Amino acid sequence: MFYNQKVDFHSHFLSPTYYEYLNKYEGTTPDDFPTPKWSEESHIELMDKLGIAFAFISVSSPNLSKADKETEIKMVRQ
Repeated sequence: MFYNQKVDFHSHFLSPTYYEYLNKYEGTTPDDFPTPKWSEESHIELMDKLGIAFAFISVSSPNLSKADKETEIKMVRQ
């Protein structure tokens, strides 16, 4: 069980499709911040280092609203 272990309720996931979207629609510094490289391995490594047992993940900002509707739906599903 997760008793007495940390849970991260706000963690971001950056998929290859999301990077594709950023490169096409947002440029190198969306929201005026550089986009970090993300991998499952590095995320789990950081969780282990910080003693986090479980993380809820979501896509970072910006959302995919600059794409046309059909592209947006396709990318969100991926």
